[in-house]
Amino acid sequence: ITPGLIRHMLTARLLNRLGRSRRGAEHWMRYVASYPSGGSGFDKSPVERREALLDNAGGLFADVDAGLGDVPEDRLASMDIATMIVDCKLSPSFLRRSCKRLRELMPQARTVTLEESGHHVGIDAREELVALLRDVVARGEGASASAAAG
Repeated sequence: ITPGLIRHMLTARLLNRLGRSRRGAEHWMRYVASYPSGGSGFDKSPVERREALLDNAGGLFADVDAGLGDVPEDRLASMDIATMIVDCKLSPSFLRRSCKRLRELMPQARTVTLEESGHHVGIDAREELVALLRDVVARGEGASASAAAG
């Protein structure tokens, strides 16, 4: 957890509590999709996409208010499904640290680093993402032995 993460999370939640949920969601999405050099994937998104995300601000804050789901870390290494960790070099530091931790906990996962992408991979590196997903599906990565045999 970084001071920036806490500051942006609290600002977004405060705006929501003040009845400005769209503004709070916009603040949060700009931060999560921000680049180290400035700007964000949120700003690069088409207006229609940004509006659709902001129209669902209530859902975003309902998820936050519901609390974080918790998967015990010791279970991650035994997951037997196709898993890909996509580490985006232009993402905020808290997301980069999350990817690093997941790599440690899930040695079976395929890890890919996208050098020219932030958190909004579908905007920053859409073709690369689609190719990666197609490859995972085509190879059946992570399929259990029992499922493959049956």
